[in-house]
Amino acid sequence: MMKAKLGLILLAVCLSLVVTVLPVYADVFKLVAPAQTSSLRHLDTQFQDETIKITFVFMKESREYRQIGFILDNMSDKAIAIDWDRCSFTSPTGEADNIMHAGEKFIDANRSTPPTTIPPGSKIIDAAIPSNSVSYSSYLGWTVSSMHLYEGAEFGFYLFLTVEGESRGYNFRFKVEELTEPQRAIFRTEPLEAVPTKATPTNSVVESLQESARYLVVLGVFLVGVLYLLDGL
Repeated sequence: MMKAKLGLILLAVCLSLVVTVLPVYADVFKLVAPAQTSSLRHLDTQFQDETIKITFVFMKESREYRQIGFILDNMSDKAIAIDWDRCSFTSPTGEADNIMHAGEKFIDANRSTPPTTIPPGSKIIDAAIPSNSVSYSSYLGWTVSSMHLYEGAEFGFYLFLTVEGESRGYNFRFKVEELTEPQRAIFRTEPLEAVPTKATPTNSVVESLQESARYLVVLGVFLVGVLYLLDGL
């Protein structure tokens, strides 16, 4: 019985660590264009019309946003093709950049990309990565730099589709919402020019290791708690 109580205590500690120690990755993005009625959109980062439904997903890598993930559903009875060569990313400073998508080799970031066809009733899970953010160095190898997003910033993703020969362009615009205090601790609150730059790329590696260590601590506490709970029952 004592071990069961200790297990419950450890699981409670694990829950508190999840809430207070791990980074707060709550969604801070809102799709501001195209405008849409609330009856069709169920999420702040989702758009739907008679042809497509697209849900955008933003995930951090080493404490920075480097790509725009999305799930694209073909809601029509016709095949849809994504023309990657005519898609683009617009930075918070208004600069447009070509994109590469998930699955491509970094070395091909600035080369022509074949279209992706989505049959009727099907979907794809993909991501758009600004081509100019991809670079290579003998020290780090291939890297993808940050999209440099900050509180209040607006940025865009232009998605170009063809539906059985008919061209359709979707100019999606996003805004970084007002941040909560926990989010301010892990998210830029100013444009990049006003934020001190890191001295060496080693710092980002250290941050990644620290972040991984947090998860390992929580996982370890959780597993010990479960073992004690099972052993005490």
